[in-house]
Amino acid sequence: MQHQDNDDSSIQRSQTPPNQPSLPNQPSHEVPQLLSTPRKSGTPRSTTNVTAHRSEILNQMKDEMVRCDAWSEGFDLYLPAVGIVDNDIDAAVEKLKEKHCLRDIDNGDQNLQFMDFETNPSHIQTTSEKIRYQPLIKICGVLEGLQLLNGRKASCTLVQEPNSLSSVETDGANFIVDAYLKLQKSTMPPLDTQSTRKHIADMAVPSEYKTRERDFLDNRKKLLGATTFYMNDDPRRMHVYGITIEDSKMTVWYFSRSHSAKSPAFDFTKHPREYIRVMLSFLFATEEELGYDPSIQCRLDSGTQTLCYVYKVEDNVRDKRERYFKTQGAIFEHRSLCATGRATRVWRVVEVGSFNELEPLNSSILVLKDVWLDSQSKTECQNLDAIFQELQKLADLLDKGDEKSDIFDGVDEKSKKALKECLKGRSWKRYFLSK
Repeated sequence: MQHQDNDDSSIQRSQTPPNQPSLPNQPSHEVPQLLSTPRKSGTPRSTTNVTAHRSEILNQMKDEMVRCDAWSEGFDLYLPAVGIVDNDIDAAVEKLKEKHCLRDIDNGDQNLQFMDFETNPSHIQTTSEKIRYQPLIKICGVLEGLQLLNGRKASCTLVQEPNSLSSVETDGANFIVDAYLKLQKSTMPPLDTQSTRKHIADMAVPSEYKTRERDFLDNRKKLLGATTFYMNDDPRRMHVYGITIEDSKMTVWYFSRSHSAKSPAFDFTKHPREYIRVMLSFLFATEEELGYDPSIQCRLDSGTQTLCYVYKVEDNVRDKRERYFKTQGAIFEHRSLCATGRATRVWRVVEVGSFNELEPLNSSILVLKDVWLDSQSKTECQNLDAIFQELQKLADLLDKGDEKSDIFDGVDEKSKKALKECLKGRSWKRYFLSK
């Protein structure tokens, strides 16, 4: 029989706005600490396709959204900290003019105009949303070719494939998104497949378009459904950004396990510099800034020819080294209809050498728990330590002849004898999963 041992492989995660210094350092897994993810009681579990749950997802999340009234000192704190300066935006403006995507105009407060958006998208003579917003692909293509003054190069590409279904690891992805920012360097291992579906693992920032402003609720339902599924499907997702556009009104969204946030809406056709600034923040962000946990990576298990995840965990109990655990299937996972919450996953794992050394180091089957802790919660390691400390106190009392008879009230003589022997022999750890 194979031995199961949690080895304190319990993963606790923290979450705050990416650029708000309210929780210092924000470790991924390394140090058990007090974190700030609220417990949500009674959150329903997804049991069917996403499209059937969109209204319930909206209902679950409607009261936990932070609505930012401004960008400066508001939603700017949520955007990836790419280090964009005014000179970067000026360079982008000049390059877009050179590529005939942007021009100068004199229209009151507006002095720049995207050449393909002289009118609102809803007034463009076509019935196709794809055609109406197609110019954004060209605009972002120009932006991707830039290099920021700090040396950063683009990490993403804007893709518009509104008729393409998605490929995922869990059931329920019967949805499509109108557009998304795709990672240029895939986080997925090469797969021998003929499927034409696009894997959502590399869909960093999903977007939903509607040409009528009154359809904003439908846009939000679709975005919430997609982003909630992203976070349920992929344990690497710490947070997800999203974009909605209704006619010319653009809103940026942030979803995490602790809370979500909505930016002020702005007219991207009348404020090109704001659109450029926002898109540069996404296009030049790192994977981690876009919400991917660098301490979890997806790999192809050569032995089973199936996808697995490899967790890097800081061992703070034994010899303070980094350890790696390869998943061999989920024992439990809660696919919530809400982005916030604990998002508990319990994996059957084996210890391996590194992200790329996937042969098991030994024959032990371990259990790894990945969870976003509640605010003010103690880690499972701390709770276990507290239990052991109390057992030690009781054992010390027994050594002194003080048996504290009330402790054993209601316990039959046979069980009482066994308990006393266990306490006096300090052998209680054998009844627990070892640390």
